[in-house]
Amino acid sequence: FREGLVVKDGSKYMFAHDYIQQTAYTIIPEQERGSWHLAIGRRMLEVFNKREFEEKMFTAVDQCNRGKHFIKEEAERISLAELNLQAGEKAISTASFSTAALYLNSGIRLLQPEHWKDHYTLCLNLYHKCAESEYCNGNFMVAKEILVCIMSNAKYDNEKFRAKSLLVKLLSSQGKNVDAFDLGLSMLAESGKAFPRHPDISIIQKEITKTKNMLKGKNVDDIVAHKNVKEKEIAEIMDFMETFMMIAYHINAMIIPLVSSRMIQWSLLYGVCASTPFAFVGFSISLVTIFSDFKDAYCYGMLALEIKDRLQVTQKTSRLLSGLYTFVFILNEPLNSTIKSLRESYTRGLHYGDNEYAFASAISVLMHSFFSGKELTSLESDYRLFKDKADECNHKRIINYHPLFLFIVFMVRNDTSQSLNDLNEVWESSLMKAPEEAEVNFQCRIFSLQLQVKYLFGDYQSAAEIAEKCHDHNIEKKFSGRYDLCHHIFYYGLLCAVLARTTKDEKWAFQLRIQIGKIQEWASLSPFNCEQKLSLLEAELVFLENSDDEAKIKFDQAVEQAAQNGFIQDKAIAHERAYMFYLDKGDVNQASHHYGNAHDAHLKWGAKRKAMQLSENCPF
Repeated sequence: FREGLVVKDGSKYMFAHDYIQQTAYTIIPEQERGSWHLAIGRRMLEVFNKREFEEKMFTAVDQCNRGKHFIKEEAERISLAELNLQAGEKAISTASFSTAALYLNSGIRLLQPEHWKDHYTLCLNLYHKCAESEYCNGNFMVAKEILVCIMSNAKYDNEKFRAKSLLVKLLSSQGKNVDAFDLGLSMLAESGKAFPRHPDISIIQKEITKTKNMLKGKNVDDIVAHKNVKEKEIAEIMDFMETFMMIAYHINAMIIPLVSSRMIQWSLLYGVCASTPFAFVGFSISLVTIFSDFKDAYCYGMLALEIKDRLQVTQKTSRLLSGLYTFVFILNEPLNSTIKSLRESYTRGLHYGDNEYAFASAISVLMHSFFSGKELTSLESDYRLFKDKADECNHKRIINYHPLFLFIVFMVRNDTSQSLNDLNEVWESSLMKAPEEAEVNFQCRIFSLQLQVKYLFGDYQSAAEIAEKCHDHNIEKKFSGRYDLCHHIFYYGLLCAVLARTTKDEKWAFQLRIQIGKIQEWASLSPFNCEQKLSLLEAELVFLENSDDEAKIKFDQAVEQAAQNGFIQDKAIAHERAYMFYLDKGDVNQASHHYGNAHDAHLKWGAKRKAMQLSENCPF
């Protein structure tokens, strides 16, 4: 103290500098350091009161762990394993999954195989929470090994079910959705809650009608008035069903209305639980994607949020927001306003280790940003940030959305070394690698982007071939309920208009009218998201019919609506099509006006390559 190596801090003493502490530490023989750490840890555990232990738990457990090899008594090893479980649980509560895994693995290493018999509950909790933490950290192989150990030692079916539930999430995160789906179906069947792999539409309608009748006249007070479900098995199965619905969407979404209906019915019969709000989300999504019933879907979606608030299940927020703002609420507010809620879903999901829904929300952020005209360079940055986090978590799904990223990079950069054919070759290579059943949505995404980019750059014959592939893959069913469908119909309609004029084949004019009818439905439900698309397709139709005065009105209307609604890319295309119309009619002044505005709007969107193409093909 007199030499200034140690200073007094209240009633305590501490080294004056970290270097002094490090030097003092090296004086202790290496083989004795562990015993010193253990002695310090023991002393801390001895003198700490409950509050001090909570505040300095990590420090005390760290000290004991560094000296665990000097522990001779089995009782003390078990006690330290329990302390590591407490530390791991505390780390999980703050979303520090890497820290949690360190403590939980330390606890596991203190145990022997025979402890599964003598200290069963401790082993089960340590192993399961460790598997969950390793899953959140993206260490899937480690997590799988731990789960296998649990399933071979678990005494009861519900404990094996819990381990298999995490295995299903793990498989899905690795992009093995078919395996995850099959395992999930078998788990539900084994628990006596079987569902058909390919349900008939009549069965679906029957279940939805039954659920609606059970809910008739009930408000949020009536629903939450049911006491929390007492049957633990029901609550655990419902929790798993939340995960299963996400996977089912990628394999066979027709199961979702059956699963969500069953969950709602159980909530009304046995009592509500933390999974009840998501049951209403799944039910809402089914009404949108299968029956296009946006009105009832919106009501049930709002009910889901009310129930969530009443039950205070904040840890489920990511799941609710992801489903509602990707499917249910897209017609009730401007598309770009959904992005804030989807970003919240992404952040909440990562915080609570709900990576499946976190990255599903990240994908929706990218797609809604793209559809609503976010500047492409900024969107490219968003993709890189999401992908870096996905790589860190070893999550495959967002990586599979690189076709959108490739499209953005192609549009943004004036890299003449990459042609449109080069881009398509990369996409075709991606299609060859995609699992046939598991990645149907992935394939449809590529086809839709191919159609758009080929149309934008004037490769209409190839775009028509892609349109046939879209039809063969039933893309409208795959995109049902999402804004992706409106976007796809729009570009297919634009392609039909061009082919109707250039080929004089009446089938394309017929198809254009069909697409206009489909867009009319979207525009009637959500004018602020779709009306500019409808006006432009109608302009193309009257242009085709030589109704020039009406065409002028419709083109101007499309430009004005696109600007008012904030869809810069739609504005660019509307100006470009108006320029082609006026050029065809010999009105050079108006053609030049719209040509310049089209070029500027494409640049504002960030589509430098498209702007460059316009410049290279300038007719003036």
